[in-house]
Amino acid sequence: MLKASRVNLAKSVVILANEESPDPDANSALIALAIIKLCNTGPRPHIVTEAINHRKIEHLRDAGVGEVICATDYGLGLLAQCALHAKLSTVYNNLLSYR
Repeated sequence: MLKASRVNLAKSVVILANEESPDPDANSALIALAIIKLCNTGPRPHIVTEAINHRKIEHLRDAGVGEVICATDYGLGLLAQCALHAKLSTVYNNLLSYR
């Protein structure tokens, strides 16, 4: 699948977590390792991965992922910041919305 999608020619790759998998973060790490193996003769793409469990972020980085995004960590931080600063959720919504 990765070879057919010509991932070795990509500048960047986004790996979304498969929440139906028993261990979505391990599955993402395996995909990242496969991408790196596939691109071993040329430049490899920048790999960005969604993490489900923030405790596994370091494992994903060890697998060669360039950036790891854990939505639950951001969600809790946003909630705390919005509790401290009124109308901050509007600012975040405008920054993060695609219109």
